Amino acid sequence: MRTLRTKYVITGAALVILAGCSSSSKVAEQSPVASKGDGSGTAPAATTAKKAEMALVRFVNATTETKGLAFGDTTPFPEVKAHDVSAYKEVPAQRHDFKLLPENAAGSQPLATNSEGLSAGKHYTVIAYAEKDGTMKLDPISDDLQMPAAGQAKVRVINLAPSLEKVDLYATGKKSPVISGTSVDSASDFTDINPSEAELMVRHGISKKNSAPVKDLTMKAGRLYTILVFQDKNRNIKVKSVEDEFTAPMGSNG
Repeated sequence: MRTLRTKYVITGAALVILAGCSSSSKVAEQSPVASKGDGSGTAPAATTAKKAEMALVRFVNATTETKGLAFGDTTPFPEVKAHDVSAYKEVPAQRHDFKLLPENAAGSQPLATNSEGLSAGKHYTVIAYAEKDGTMKLDPISDDLQMPAAGQAKVRVINLAPSLEKVDLYATGKKSPVISGTSVDSASDFTDINPSEAELMVRHGISKKNSAPVKDLTMKAGRLYTILVFQDKNRNIKVKSVEDEFTAPMGSNG
């Protein structure tokens, strides 16, 4: 009987976990996403966008001059300033070329292109950046926006600093990084983090001197944070953060 009761306990716990995961997934799919700070705005729920055959796209301009971003024959992001972030916008879930455009782009040839097939209801961040030799590139990143664990926040790093091969993200006072080894022109996975560890810094190299704080960031449970690492024309590190939140509470879509 003891063994049988233990089996029931384990099964019950597993069902509770699965139910929690299912509820979290429903919130992530059926809730609008509100973004604060850089890239502020509210995007419709993934399920709403999917029904309309639309994808949700955000543009990060990691270059040192204003740029526009076209998709096919439309230009959903006509002007985004250097090191700035747009809100999510609805874009047709089709395959077209993303085209990076200079400021006042009428009649101009694209600075870079990238063919991408977008899936309905999915979130994407498209980054524009310059390689060390100045060549412009576009890279669409699929955003896996999911609820953090209970009482936790989520954080990721996108390294857009051309001369920094890898960067780490540290919480103040911690010896081990929260996220380590994010390569240039790439994004880390989202990682759960205790929101009380609000003082974060980006570090490249072993020395603490090679670091830059993530300013004006107060993390809160249930929210997702993207830390963007740039370099200015003098190769100084610049850091920005984007906060995303599912606006429907847990259980509201049950």
